[in-house]
Amino acid sequence: MSEEFKHSAELKDTNKVSTPAADHLFEVNQNCNELGDNKREEFHTTVTNALFSCKRSRPDLQPAGPFFCTRVQSPDEDDWKKLLRLLKYLEQTVDDELTLGADEGDVLSTRCYPDAAFDVHAAMKSHAGNIQTLGRGAANTISSKQKLNTKSSTEAELAAAYDSVPLALWTRHF
Repeated sequence: MSEEFKHSAELKDTNKVSTPAADHLFEVNQNCNELGDNKREEFHTTVTNALFSCKRSRPDLQPAGPFFCTRVQSPDEDDWKKLLRLLKYLEQTVDDELTLGADEGDVLSTRCYPDAAFDVHAAMKSHAGNIQTLGRGAANTISSKQKLNTKSSTEAELAAAYDSVPLALWTRHF
């Protein structure tokens, strides 16, 4: 993805990063200038590649990948900087390996760890995630904006837990 990125010179100006997204990932700057046509097209292409990667081989790109999907219609300069951070992170961690393994004596022990962040998106939407293990390592990860509005962080957490149950049951049955 980094090799295909047409504006790779901008990556050289980006500092070393330890995560694919900063604390302000979900903040949208309303006063920021929109991207020009060339960068907007490049933004869309790179976000598509990032979403594919986070679903197939790089679960560490969540929740940045799904968040960028909400910004592809009208990305701005701030979104561009966030995308550069993600690409810099990928460049630095290209040799990292995903570790999966069974617990000793308990091959199919599945565990789910749902979590939610209350009111981080526009219109009082929360963000939920779920990590599912089959021993060591994350066998399945989900990160997405919740489809319903919640009134509290507790309610957002309950909704996240409720949404993770079908996947846990399916995995146990499988």
